[in-house]
Amino acid sequence: MSPFSKFVFSALLSLLLFASSLFAGKPSFPQNVGQLGVATILNSNKSPDKQQSFAQGDFTLDSLELFSDSQNKIFRVHYTLKDTLHGINPEDINQNNIPDYIDAVLYFAEYVYHETAKLGFALANPDGGEGGSRAIDIYVVELGSTNGNYGYTQSRDSESGYIVIDNNYSDLDSVLQEKESTNGGTIEFYLRQSYYTFFIDALKITLAHEYFHLVQLAYNAGEDQFVAEITATYMEKKIFPESVDFLSSLNIFFKRPWDFYLTNQDSRFAYHMSIYWDYLFERFGNDDVLLELFPLIAKDGITSLAALNLLLKERGININESWCEFARWCYNSQGHLPNLSGQTTFSFYEIMPELKMRYDFEYSGEDVFINDSLHNLSFELDRVIFPSKQYNASADTLDFLIVNSYHIANDSQFPDYTIIASEAEFSGAVLSEKTKRFYIIEKPEGTVFCNELIEREGSKTKTISY
Repeated sequence: MSPFSKFVFSALLSLLLFASSLFAGKPSFPQNVGQLGVATILNSNKSPDKQQSFAQGDFTLDSLELFSDSQNKIFRVHYTLKDTLHGINPEDINQNNIPDYIDAVLYFAEYVYHETAKLGFALANPDGGEGGSRAIDIYVVELGSTNGNYGYTQSRDSESGYIVIDNNYSDLDSVLQEKESTNGGTIEFYLRQSYYTFFIDALKITLAHEYFHLVQLAYNAGEDQFVAEITATYMEKKIFPESVDFLSSLNIFFKRPWDFYLTNQDSRFAYHMSIYWDYLFERFGNDDVLLELFPLIAKDGITSLAALNLLLKERGININESWCEFARWCYNSQGHLPNLSGQTTFSFYEIMPELKMRYDFEYSGEDVFINDSLHNLSFELDRVIFPSKQYNASADTLDFLIVNSYHIANDSQFPDYTIIASEAEFSGAVLSEKTKRFYIIEKPEGTVFCNELIEREGSKTKTISY
């Protein structure tokens, strides 16, 4: 960490110490931050399983020579002051013999533990004594410049595990990222900034995310990895609603929604789709679906999607219908809602990015023809713009929200669909209600789509004379 970054980090810690007395109800350091843990040299033997997930040269998690226990002995945080790469900033503003960063880890780990329990979820299981105690182990190392991860959770057995987090969440951390080939196969790389959120804010949401993975292990439900990640990402904002880190992932989803689908078993896509659980919470006014999901999977041994579908049916809707509704909520977010009075969307729509189009055409006298395929439980937005029929008015817009709501995970579908839009009538065409344009949306027999046309008339331009 550069001297400037250390200064910024120390300033943030000092500000948090002061702010706890000013902002009631906001998670921050309490006044007695010095009582949160005890720094100790760790002499006990450690389990070798940790080395399989983290090893760089001669450095493993066993190399962390110090630990501190949280106030209620729920967590044990392991760290080093010796290693130049993995060592943490030793600064100790409150002089409690624990580095301030470790104070932060201890406090927010217990905060996450208690807040998650208040929501009704199971408690994470203590381990069998690995790390020198039965406390939940958190290992603090350099991740930002080694693999660019916020953190990860490693299982020790089927029902317990440990957490690994970064040692500072610096805004200077970056990793080499491979670019998509654009020049005949030559591999190119660029430096990608590791984090969207930095320092204490990044620490908080990482603990919320990774701790929820331990909660999932406690249920021993065997949920698929996609559901494990999408729900853990949702918990970041649930525990720390002031965080806006989710916007970085949401922006990726909204740029290419047709590449993301709820049946995807690649968990990397799940981080960007956690807003689906925001939709469920806001639609039903509670998190009961999520609270009941893991116990149901564990009890009945069914797939995550089958369990979700059963829980939704108990509430008068199924996955197909919920996905159609979710897609419309996404469309109704920022950039669209002002023109769509009476439509429902997310309570935080004003900070959401705008949903991007897959196809965007301007009608120029020839029929507009769009044909493509769409994975089950995904959606896309296609747009056709027509010159206004009114004098001195802006263009008319036909937005086609195409939604494939078929939900059987092991029966992936990529059915084709076709859109035709025109000024002139053609066989099978439908006349749009407001803009009076002809269109048709075709889909194969037996597929489950819930397509929707949203049309907006152009507004007249006002002329002001002086």
